[in-house]
Amino acid sequence: AGQHGSDDGIVHGVKGSGKFKCIYRDADYGGCSSVCNLHDDHKMWHDPSGCSTYPDRIGFYIDSTAANAYDSDSYDLPTWDSLTQPAAVASQLREDAHSPNPLGYDSAVECQKLCDNHDGCDHWYLEYEADRFKCYLKKAYEGKDDHCHE
Repeated sequence: AGQHGSDDGIVHGVKGSGKFKCIYRDADYGGCSSVCNLHDDHKMWHDPSGCSTYPDRIGFYIDSTAANAYDSDSYDLPTWDSLTQPAAVASQLREDAHSPNPLGYDSAVECQKLCDNHDGCDHWYLEYEADRFKCYLKKAYEGKDDHCHE
C-alpha cells in the first residue's frame, strides 16, 4: 500500500508516496539480450556469448563491501576504464528490513537519485545479489540507431 500524492491516504496496490512511479524488473539498458544488444540471429536471447556492444558504465555503487552470510570475502570495487569517478560504497542503497515496499524498490529509488546526480548518467540498473545492492550508472549508446531507446 502507498499513496498517490503526499497528502493522500493509503491506497492498496500503490507503492511509495507521490505521483506514479514505475520500476521495471530485469530491465538492464544495453544488457545482453536487450533491444540494442541482440545476437545476430536473434534466437538465443539469454546467451551472453553473442553480446558485444555495451553502453559505458560510468558509475558503480554498492551498499556494502563487507563479507556477509552469502559471501565470506569482502567485495572488491570494480575499476572499469569507463568509470568517470571511482566506484564507491553508498549505504543508502541498503533497504530497511521493515519497509512496506517490495524488495529492491527503495534501493532502486536511491540508485535513480545517484544517476540524477552523476554527470553523464542516462540510465541506471540495480541488481540484488548475495545480499548486496549494486547500482550501475550508464551512458546512452553512442552512434546507435534511434531504435535503441529501450
